[in-house]
Amino acid sequence: FKVDHAAPAVYRFGFSVSDDPPPVGLLDQLPGGNPVPGQDDAGSGRDAPNDVSQAITIEPDVVYEGMSTGLVLDTDDVYHFVGQAGQVFKGLSDGNLGCYFVLDAQGNYTGEDACSFGIALNSGPIVFELPYTGDYYFKVNHLAPAVYRFGFSLSGDAPSVRLLDQV
Repeated sequence: FKVDHAAPAVYRFGFSVSDDPPPVGLLDQLPGGNPVPGQDDAGSGRDAPNDVSQAITIEPDVVYEGMSTGLVLDTDDVYHFVGQAGQVFKGLSDGNLGCYFVLDAQGNYTGEDACSFGIALNSGPIVFELPYTGDYYFKVNHLAPAVYRFGFSLSGDAPSVRLLDQV
């Protein structure tokens, strides 16, 4: 019995010699909604989800670290924040090749985005005035190896996100 998977090789399998194989849950059905075990996105103790349904709440003026493997179960990481109409959002993410976006309360793209193209080449930060009071989402997508840092401010200076080669 041999299993070949690209790294990170997170998978489940089961077999039986005489009966039906045991049920094998899909990785996105792990307890706590954690599709990729072992991750600690934004200090949450779990993987940030690919959509807004279980987004991890983040606060302004904090630099966070996350990981997005770019594989089927971990293509994006989505984080939740609350803002007031008129506040100026300044968000930045730095990592390997990838992009980051601001989503509205329904999880739709606002048109505010930026990308990093390897260490030190970044088109960010995203800077825009929040049009309404309520929920927003910060979506990060970096390709493997996809450890990244990110942060945002509301009506302040963009956070200093250290380059990954300085970690």
